Amino acid sequence: MKDFLLKGILVGILIFTFGCRDDTDCSTSSINFISLSFIDSGTFEVRQSNFDSVFAPGFDTLFVTQADSLDTLILLPVNPFETEATYVFVGPDRNEEIRIDTVVFSYFPRQGIITPECGPTQFFDDLDTISTTFDSLVVVQPRLRDFNATNVLIYN
Repeated sequence: MKDFLLKGILVGILIFTFGCRDDTDCSTSSINFISLSFIDSGTFEVRQSNFDSVFAPGFDTLFVTQADSLDTLILLPVNPFETEATYVFVGPDRNEEIRIDTVVFSYFPRQGIITPECGPTQFFDDLDTISTTFDSLVVVQPRLRDFNATNVLIYN
């Protein structure tokens, strides 16, 4: 009887301890960046960007500088209060002439609630290209969810 009572108390303590834990996980799978990679159109391999700078017209921030152009993945921020974003890419072409390319993206910002404890969060879906001067640009992941996942491939 004593063993039964001790086991009952132990089970009760375990249930109380683990039943009252706060398991709220407020992490989301949403980011406010468009991630893009450059693909060599001859070898189809990911390569470094050859652009010296990337900026959005009307803003004084450079999103990519010459030092960053060695990266193979570029992150471009999106505005949660807008549904379109324009980016200008400046750098040398194959003949070392100045090359300027532009791309206009559309996206759909929406709010969602993971749990009442976490509050609202922002999601960005339906990424698409409105216009571009690049020879070939493909949206491969229209949902902005992961820093390591590429949303856009630019072939050049």
